[in-house]
Amino acid sequence: MLWRTTDLDLVFLSYDEPSADANFQVLLSCAPREPKRVHGVKGFHAAYRAAAEASTTERFITIDADSVVRSELFGVELDDQDMPDLVFAFPARNSVNGLTCGNGSVKCWPKHLLQHTHTHEAAIVGPGQVDFHFTYRYWRLPTVVSENCFASTPYHAFRAGYREAVKLSLINGEKLDSWSKTQKQMTHRKLSRLLVWLSVGADVPNRLWAILGARMAIADVWVRRTTRPEQVAEYDFLSALWRKHHRCDLTLALLEHERILGELSIEAPLLEPDISRWFKQAYVMYPQQGLFDYTGRSGPKPDECKELHAVK
Repeated sequence: MLWRTTDLDLVFLSYDEPSADANFQVLLSCAPREPKRVHGVKGFHAAYRAAAEASTTERFITIDADSVVRSELFGVELDDQDMPDLVFAFPARNSVNGLTCGNGSVKCWPKHLLQHTHTHEAAIVGPGQVDFHFTYRYWRLPTVVSENCFASTPYHAFRAGYREAVKLSLINGEKLDSWSKTQKQMTHRKLSRLLVWLSVGADVPNRLWAILGARMAIADVWVRRTTRPEQVAEYDFLSALWRKHHRCDLTLALLEHERILGELSIEAPLLEPDISRWFKQAYVMYPQQGLFDYTGRSGPKPDECKELHAVK
């Protein structure tokens, strides 16, 4: 079935993001229809379920509160190709490290999918406890329609870096026995994204906290083994982690965690601000396109969401 983004409900999801009100105003200024807002719902499953309930259209679009939407979102046509459970994902540009990927991106959901499946805090077991894309089938689109501006405060930067690094260090949403096994199964593209999180972004505000969050996540999951992957979906866990570490000497903590990464044979030097700026200009990671499926419904589960079709 063919869907037009201009005909679908827009749901703006906010929880504790300092820039939420300003970003909502940006959305209001360019949206063809008045967006709805779901605020303060704790838990990823609960928040997205609330978004589905707020929508009056069979499909709807979610915008995270730390996203600055571009007008390119509107006027796009989406074809679910007789697969009504598809989630459409537009790539977002990361404001700290320049990556262009699905992290924090605008997505188009079938309403029934979020009403009748369980992920994150509502999932009892399995990779779906960690993130949506380990549970649903995604059709990734080529057009960048938002900027993921998550680093409003040191805490929000740290939280985002920690969550994403944990997810990137998993294989099909699951933690393997050892990091050496993980590296052998990880695609070059996925490892590249992780290394960027661990090294790049020193040229923007609060950037070092995002890098520390990513470095600490790898240390906590793979060396100290104090964090279970599913915990990155828990706000209370991440908040407690921040309270424990936010008074640390940032420079020393970055160096210490660089040393720990070295124990795993991960080379991730902290790039100086001018080098970081240059890197983001020179490094191009084109958005992935087509059908990507971690669920195994289209055959063996791929590590990096094997591309099954070309985008129409």
